[in-house]
Amino acid sequence: MSDGPLVGVVVPAQNRGDLLRECLESIQAQTYERFECIVADDASEDDVPEVAQSFAARDPRFRHLRLERGGAQRARNAGWQATAAEFLVFQDSDDLFAPRKLEASLAAFAAHPEADMVVGQSAVFEATPGDLGFLWNSFEPGDHLRRFLRRDVVWPCQGAVWRRSFLDKVGPWREALTSNQDFDQNLRGLLAGANVCLLDEVLVHVRLAGPSVSRGESPERKRQRLRDMEAVYAYAQDVLVRDGRVRDYRREVASQAMFLARESAAVGDRAAMQTVARLYSLDALRASVAAAEVGLILRTGRFAQTFGRLNQRLGLELPQVQWMRSHRAP
Repeated sequence: MSDGPLVGVVVPAQNRGDLLRECLESIQAQTYERFECIVADDASEDDVPEVAQSFAARDPRFRHLRLERGGAQRARNAGWQATAAEFLVFQDSDDLFAPRKLEASLAAFAAHPEADMVVGQSAVFEATPGDLGFLWNSFEPGDHLRRFLRRDVVWPCQGAVWRRSFLDKVGPWREALTSNQDFDQNLRGLLAGANVCLLDEVLVHVRLAGPSVSRGESPERKRQRLRDMEAVYAYAQDVLVRDGRVRDYRREVASQAMFLARESAAVGDRAAMQTVARLYSLDALRASVAAAEVGLILRTGRFAQTFGRLNQRLGLELPQVQWMRSHRAP
């Protein structure tokens, strides 16, 4: 398919040239041919430049954009600005597109001109696509914003194709965040009122990483990761308050605030007290009560008892975060 709107595929890359090659091969094999792939090279020190340039030399749809070291989010923003495509997708350099990823997504946009995002199903693999046989998450009708606020991540960043005009309204990837950037971008899209079209077809294969990065990380790194997530939820609450929707999502915001308070207290981040208090407060009185409760946690370390008491009083549940559900892939 050689006609139709242009799709920009942005691939941030930092090292891992062997996996990048597989990724680019899956993009090159698309049944929808009118795309532009920008490899946003975040100062790689291996053969990433050679891999990217080899594709660009053979196929004019591929471009290598060499950048100074700035992180994946800065690379995504640079790639975004380097293409004038009407639709955009951000693909991780170790993951793979199914052959119909772009064709199916563009057909959905044509059938649903009101859609801001088209999201296909994602399957998780380890060595070769299909080897694990389960999906990233379940696609169920309902309130996607509510699920994301619970950190029940319905789709990964590479699962979505964005209409550029809507993405411009959402704004760039937040470069100040050192983690949770893809979660933040999807959440901000939903907070902006994204009209999402779901396709129950596997269009992306997500490579299962090794042991969780949260295992064995330094206390300072964990503190930074938690601060990033606090910033994500602080922004979300600001938008919900501004739009008059905060009471509709109070349960989700509050339960995540308590989870963050517990985790922050566990690594001795006393500065988290006021931030977390603000996150699940709806007024000044609640903020002072929340600060006192979180302060008690920080002073005593009695996390389970204090949170249990808060849950019972406020009718909240601690989040049961499930990043993947074992729904068998077709």
